[in-house]
Amino acid sequence: MTLPTHHESLRPCATCGDARPALPGRAHCWDHESDKQEARDHLLTLARRGGLAGTCLVGVDLSGINLSQIDLRGAWLAGAELSGAELTGARLDGVRAEGANLREVKAANASLAWALLGLADLSGGDFSRADFSRSNLVGAKAVAARFDGAKFYYARPGMADFTRASLRGADLTRAIFRRANLTDADATGHAGTPTLDRAGTAGAKGLA
Repeated sequence: MTLPTHHESLRPCATCGDARPALPGRAHCWDHESDKQEARDHLLTLARRGGLAGTCLVGVDLSGINLSQIDLRGAWLAGAELSGAELTGARLDGVRAEGANLREVKAANASLAWALLGLADLSGGDFSRADFSRSNLVGAKAVAARFDGAKFYYARPGMADFTRASLRGADLTRAIFRRANLTDADATGHAGTPTLDRAGTAGAKGLA
């Protein structure tokens, strides 16, 4: 899978040097931005112009921001703060968002194929009909999140916490929920056969 790369985003931060790249179009990484609101506005402008795919956005705070339909394919969002963001229909294929905060996001119809979401927090988010094909969700937290009609083909939510999550009508074909917590989850009407090796399914609906 080939994703766009903006080489501009690989410029070193003016403060920490090679330890972390600067934000796209900026001189510093997020931690060393002196005016974070200005930086947020700059990133939103770039996003609306289609200029954030493949960029380094480590640790950025984009909470509550409207990024619906935005192209973020291949972006590096490790540790980013995206809680409450609007990501409906966003293109997030191949993002590196390990440890990111995605609580309460609205991401219906978003595409997250091949995404790296290990240890990310998706709790309370709406991911209805989103595509998580072949994504890595190991250790992720998705308590009471909504995945109705979502696609988890070959996804790896091992050791993830899907307590009270809604997976109604989701495609769970070959999804690997090894040691995951699916307590009280609702997978009524799901398609495909997931791997539930040592998964906790007490009170779950639609799961054997």
